[in-house]
Amino acid sequence: MHFPRLWMLAACGCLIASALVFRAATPYANLWLAVLLLGLGCVLVGLALRGITFDLLLVVARVKNSSVNHMTALHWVMAVSGMILLALLAAINGGLLKDAASTDAQFGLLVTSLLSLVVGFGAVHLRPIRVDWLAVMIVTGLTLIALLLRLWQLNQTVRFFVDELSYSTAIEMMWARPTVELLAPMEGTAAFPNLFAYFEAKTVSVLGRNLAGLRAASALTGALSIPALYLLARALFQQRVALVAAALLVTFPPHLHLSRLGIIEVTGALAGLIALAFLLRGLMHNRRLDFAAGGMLLGLTHYFHEGARILFTPLALVMFVLLMFIWRVPERRRNLLLAGGLAFIVALPIYTTLAALQFSAAARFSTPHISLGGDYWRELLASGDFYWHIRWHIIDPLLLFVHQPDRGLFYAGHTPMLLEYMVPAFLLGVCIILWRWRWPAGLLLLMWLLAVILGNTLLMQSTIMTRYVVVFPAVIMLVSVGLWGAFDATFSRPAAVFLVLVTVVAFSVGQARYYFDWHVPLYNVQFRRDWGHLDAQDAVLRSLNFPAGTQIYIVSRIEPDSYHTRGLLTFHRHDLGLTLLRPEQVNADFLYDLRRNIDYAFFIEPNEPALVERLREYLGVGEPVFSPYNLPSSDQFALYYAPALPQL
Repeated sequence: MHFPRLWMLAACGCLIASALVFRAATPYANLWLAVLLLGLGCVLVGLALRGITFDLLLVVARVKNSSVNHMTALHWVMAVSGMILLALLAAINGGLLKDAASTDAQFGLLVTSLLSLVVGFGAVHLRPIRVDWLAVMIVTGLTLIALLLRLWQLNQTVRFFVDELSYSTAIEMMWARPTVELLAPMEGTAAFPNLFAYFEAKTVSVLGRNLAGLRAASALTGALSIPALYLLARALFQQRVALVAAALLVTFPPHLHLSRLGIIEVTGALAGLIALAFLLRGLMHNRRLDFAAGGMLLGLTHYFHEGARILFTPLALVMFVLLMFIWRVPERRRNLLLAGGLAFIVALPIYTTLAALQFSAAARFSTPHISLGGDYWRELLASGDFYWHIRWHIIDPLLLFVHQPDRGLFYAGHTPMLLEYMVPAFLLGVCIILWRWRWPAGLLLLMWLLAVILGNTLLMQSTIMTRYVVVFPAVIMLVSVGLWGAFDATFSRPAAVFLVLVTVVAFSVGQARYYFDWHVPLYNVQFRRDWGHLDAQDAVLRSLNFPAGTQIYIVSRIEPDSYHTRGLLTFHRHDLGLTLLRPEQVNADFLYDLRRNIDYAFFIEPNEPALVERLREYLGVGEPVFSPYNLPSSDQFALYYAPALPQL
């Protein structure tokens, strides 16, 4: 009678031990023991599930015949109008009607066309709906907490560009030319549509030309991921599982960090989350409106990062084809075709724009230094030595979840995706899903994980955290499943609910404290260490209150990155001059020729006494001024300021 509980307790012990070995092991050492414990734990979970019913935890397909709404004449007018407006937007962005509408007007066309398509093809009828107000209040509260955490000190914690220059450049282009094509790609390998940069331009117009304004759009979409995750998890699991998943995502460190940067990755993941949520709701309840909204949102994933574009549409397609065979629900086929058709219609303007502008549909995958090209595979097959490929491109992506830190500078740190106390719950969730793979939740989460891991094995750097943003929701849902699975199987329901609540609060507080107290300071050190020179972007940010026309000189023996340093300054102000020099260039002749009717600001390395003497002799500078921000003195330039002398 009690054997299932004993099996589950033993499984939890094995998975906790596996997590400890994963965390403590040096790279690739003793990992065999962690894998062995994980396999044993998975077997024990299977034995436990033979005597435990998880129907209350994982919702089995609810085959429910609902009334089918038929499109009226008004609905057809709305649907056709939506397609016409979307075609007009495609013509504007493809060059047929170049500069025919402002970017604001294009955004209005996009929103109006999408709403018209959903209302029309969804055959919307006004009916009263039942609302779980308690769940609404809880999720709203979690969303507000998530937004506050993502906005808190957004201008101070990370005081440099983190691959955000492309977006600030796109914003400046919109300011300079109000008719910038909304769907046209940005420059370089960040060939994403201008849509996200348009959102950022709006937040900058509200919060000002500063890092907080640039990053607020990402913070907002990151906070909106909380209700989106709740909707998706609620379509797959019981409500308590969905609430725990939403609560854990609020402070999940990688998601928190990447939604505090002005980059696009979190936004594409949000669109995919909501798309899957509506499609699954449609699949379970057979509601036309859910299929229409899900199809529209699935098409919208193509308007953001390539990761979302490449992942969510094939994932939804494969999942629904498989589920049609598993569930055998032919009455849903018409609505599935509707969702697929809407996804195609909505995504089409992106690809017509790319074709017209002769851009690649997958710029990053076709870039040699990002993807593993044909030469790599030919050399690998010719050599027959697969050891390093398996280690770097197959094992490392798997270990990123529980052992391997991020090898890039987007997240960095010294920890993997999951903190050590989250790993056992994640592993238990994976084991439960493996044994319940035929359930809709199991099938979706397994394919989701495998698709992201396999996709990253095709990239040159397989352990960059930004490329895993699209799988964060699946990871958090697995943690929630693991928590409920462990406590439901070993305790009574009231005790299990209490223990899960205490654990979730502890995990959430622990994640938040880790991120702000440990990860952010370490991240700043790691990022600045990678430069190899003092913080020139700090010098720029210290210059923002200088009078118009001030000439700024950053003098360094190792020249800072001119591209990002100048880009940061021009994003904030256009009326300041900036020149990067080496110490030997600031000689007596250079100083003698300076006009004295403007202000000068010299940011120099602290160990240049001869240069300081020359500045005092020719410009009469005073004592050095250092950064007022929380920045180590070893990373700072010393500021010597020479105000204008108009009489000279």
